[in-house]
Amino acid sequence: MSSPSAHANRKARRRTSKRAGKVFFVLCALALVAALPGALFVNPAARAAATTAPADKLDLNRTPVPDFNINLGKSVVRLPSPSQLQGLNTLKANLGDSNITARWDKTTGSVDTIMDFASQPSSLEPEAAAREFIAANAAIFGINDLTTLRLKRDTPALGGHLLYFEQMYQGMPIAGRGVGVVLDGEGRVKAVSGPYQKDLNVVLNPSLDGAAAIAKAQTDLAKFKVQWVAGVADVLNPALDKLVGQLGAMAVPHPQLNIFPTTAGARLAYKFYVFSRNPFGVFKYQIDAATGEILYREDTVRYQQAPEVPLNFSADIYPTYPCISKKLQDEGIIENGANGAPCGQLRVNLRKFDQTNIVTGLNGTLTGTHAHIENVLAGKLPFAQAALGTWYFAKDDPTNFEARTTDAAHYGPAAEPAEHQGEISQFFYITSLLEYIDYLHV
Repeated sequence: MSSPSAHANRKARRRTSKRAGKVFFVLCALALVAALPGALFVNPAARAAATTAPADKLDLNRTPVPDFNINLGKSVVRLPSPSQLQGLNTLKANLGDSNITARWDKTTGSVDTIMDFASQPSSLEPEAAAREFIAANAAIFGINDLTTLRLKRDTPALGGHLLYFEQMYQGMPIAGRGVGVVLDGEGRVKAVSGPYQKDLNVVLNPSLDGAAAIAKAQTDLAKFKVQWVAGVADVLNPALDKLVGQLGAMAVPHPQLNIFPTTAGARLAYKFYVFSRNPFGVFKYQIDAATGEILYREDTVRYQQAPEVPLNFSADIYPTYPCISKKLQDEGIIENGANGAPCGQLRVNLRKFDQTNIVTGLNGTLTGTHAHIENVLAGKLPFAQAALGTWYFAKDDPTNFEARTTDAAHYGPAAEPAEHQGEISQFFYITSLLEYIDYLHV
């Protein structure tokens, strides 16, 4: 029997090999797909229709195997218990802050996010400080046993730490469940996230072994196998052989038992990755350990795709604040930096930004995955530059509808374009914050 330290070392090697192989595989996959003509990959159904379907219907920029999640499209609403709500009220009372924001996860009835607060400073190490806060507020999460939380990640960030504790059930990890904690440089908890799966009851006696689970996945993938035309194998197999050599441990599946939550209750499942030559991909699977049912399938290869609208959504924002100069202190004027733009201003790409903003942005309305901004100023002016997909404020360029913000005019009829720079800045800040919070859920 191997020692615990040897077991841990093997796990560490698997994780390292997995990360390195995955990065290499994505890069090679992109190159491989881009280099091959459309005629090389022909699905039997597509082949039958080839005489009538135009060539551009063969899409090499998408995975041939759709993702699957048994929970998709199924809804369940679980409300927080009275003890959880009381726990939140206790936290507010202890901190003397009634404005704490709490968002509840509807699938578990547990905390999704708690923010807009700061706990007392702590001199403890980050993990100890985070665990102390969780223990003091365990009722909010529905946690009865603190040993069910295992530290998975402690990342120094923003002068503090981001910690994520994965939830365990009798020694097995629960997919997508745990508690995230944001600590600042003084050891204060600034936000927490979940969800934590409460009241679990799972039978831990698998009917299938790992080999049987892998066979289920391979049978599933066989449904998506494509027919290669003559000569393709001679071209592809040497390249695929090289990929296998680079993937190392990732070249073969390593099934591990875990708990997979579903809307009908948590299930014991095998989690593993399958490298497939045909259909091409590295597929993440969750297979029910009792029935062999496919609970989850995801192609982890990322395909290069052209944007639906050829616009570069980007903007000029201040990530912190303008450069502090004597002129700014004495006159309220922002001086230029070395590039001729306002000092401290940065041009950034806009993420999770709706393409409809090229129209609605004219009137000061911006929407996206995480933010909805409305300009409600009575004297607001239209912003023609939105049609270009840019929100630039570095210089006066009437040809491209760009104007530098007038430092002395931030409100009223002369506020344009300051009001529009304010709109896009708020969109960027909110999106970045919620991406940051979402990161803790992983």
